Amino acid sequence: MHNSDGINFLGKKHRPGTLLNWQTFQETLHILIVEHVLNENRWFLLQKH
Repeated sequence: MHNSDGINFLGKKHRPGTLLNWQTFQETLHILIVEHVLNENRWFLLQKH
């Protein structure tokens, strides 16, 4: 999903399939956040040793 598509998506009115797309977007965002947190923790642990 391109950034422009995401912005346009948020501006659209609800249609059939919108909820599914939103869930996919949230899952993707969740994965990115989790990976970012894991990377931060990994960096922190490496700095500690």
